Amino acid sequence: MEKPILIYQKNADKTTNKMIIPQAIIDKWGNQFYMEIYEDKIILKPMNNKKGE
Repeated sequence: MEKPILIYQKNADKTTNKMIIPQAIIDKWGNQFYMEIYEDKIILKPMNNKKGE
């Protein structure tokens, strides 16, 4: 089983329903992500492994 590197708790904005991703995550993994949605969890995965690839 994989252990998480970081765990962030984020709330979506009440009017726009947007979440702000921390700059450290953008710097490391880029700004394009997709979500895998399961019954009990949502996994956010980067489109590229590292920025610039």
